Amino acid sequence: MKVKFIKSFLVLFFTIGFPVVPYIDIPIAFFLIFFNFNILNIFYERNKKFIFYFFVLVILYVLYSLILASGMVDFLFAIKILIKIVLGLIIGVIIVYSIIRSTNALLVWMFFQTTLILGSTFNENIYQFLLNFISASSRGTFENIYGLRSIGFGLYHVDGAILLASMSFLYVLAKMNKKLNMVILLPILVSTLVSRSSFIVILVLGIIKKPIGFLVILLLLLLFSNFISEEFGSIYQSFELFRNIVSHGEFRTLSTDANIDMIIFPNDLMVYLHGDGYFFSDSGFYKDTDLGWFRMLFYGGLPMVVLFLFLNLLIIVAIGEKNTLIKISLSLIFILMNFKGLYVISLIATIYLVYFDFINQNYDDRRSFK
Repeated sequence: MKVKFIKSFLVLFFTIGFPVVPYIDIPIAFFLIFFNFNILNIFYERNKKFIFYFFVLVILYVLYSLILASGMVDFLFAIKILIKIVLGLIIGVIIVYSIIRSTNALLVWMFFQTTLILGSTFNENIYQFLLNFISASSRGTFENIYGLRSIGFGLYHVDGAILLASMSFLYVLAKMNKKLNMVILLPILVSTLVSRSSFIVILVLGIIKKPIGFLVILLLLLLFSNFISEEFGSIYQSFELFRNIVSHGEFRTLSTDANIDMIIFPNDLMVYLHGDGYFFSDSGFYKDTDLGWFRMLFYGGLPMVVLFLFLNLLIIVAIGEKNTLIKISLSLIFILMNFKGLYVISLIATIYLVYFDFINQNYDDRRSFK
C-alpha cells in the first residue's frame, strides 16, 4: 500500500498544474505518458467513438489555424492552446488512475500544495524557488509581483487556482472521506491566494452540489474581510471582493472592471466570418483583450470560437454516462472562465468524468484499471 501511495502522490505532484523541468520548460507530465500506455489503452477501448470525433476536431482546428494565422507567433500560440487541450485529456486519465490507487495521495497532495502556497505567501525565497517550475513566459511576469499572488508547485495564476479548488471539491463530491469534508475547506480557501478566479469554481460547485458548505465559506470570507490588512499581501488581495461588498455594497473588483473593459465586439462582419488571424499585436494582446471568447473571435471568427468550444465541451458531453450535474457544472466553469481569460477545461473535465465513470462501475474490468 505504501508503494501505491508513493507512486500515486508523485504522479499527482508532477502532473497537476503541469510543472516544468527547470531551464528546459517542458512539462514533467509529458515524460509520464510513456509509462502509462496500458491505462491510456483502457480509456481508448472504452471511448473509441469519442476519440474519433475528438481527432477530427483536432485536424480541423490545425488546418483552420494554418489558413487563418497572420504570422508564425499567432499560429504557434493556437497550437499551444490545442496541445494544452490534448495533454489535459491524456494526463487527466493518468491522474485518475493514480487517485483510484490511493485517495490518500490526493489528500496529501492538496495539503502539501496548500503548505507551499502559504509558504510562498509569507516567504519570498520559497516564492522565488517555486517560480523555477512554471513556464518561462509566465516566470517573467510573476517574479515581479511577489505579494500580489501566491503560487504552489506548478500551481499559479488562474489554472493553478482552479485546479486546487476543483481537486479539493472532487475529494468532497466523490465522498472519499466524509469525516474530512470540513478540513478540505482549507485548500479551497487557499486556492483564492493563487487567483481569485477560483471563486468561480467555489460558486458553481458550491451552489450546485454543496450549498450549505458554500454558504459557510461565504460567511467566513465576509466575516474576516475587514480584518485583513495590506501587509498580508496575496491574502489581502484575495479578499478584495468581500471588502467591497461589506464596505461599499458593491459586487466588483479591479480585475472584473478590467475584464468588462476588454469586452470588445468587431465592427466588421468579415471578422465574425474568419477573424483577423491575430492573437497578439505590437502592444500586447490583439485589440487589448485578454478574454478567451474574444481572443478566439478576433483570431478566427465564429468558426474558431465554435471549434474551441466543441473541443472542450466534447470531453464533457462524451465521457461518462451519468453525472448530469457535474457536466453542467464543468460547462458553466468553462464558459464563465473564458470571460476572464483564455481557459481550457480538458484536464479538470477528464479527471472528474473518468473518475465518476469508474466509481459508478461503468468499467467492465475494474481490476485492470487499478
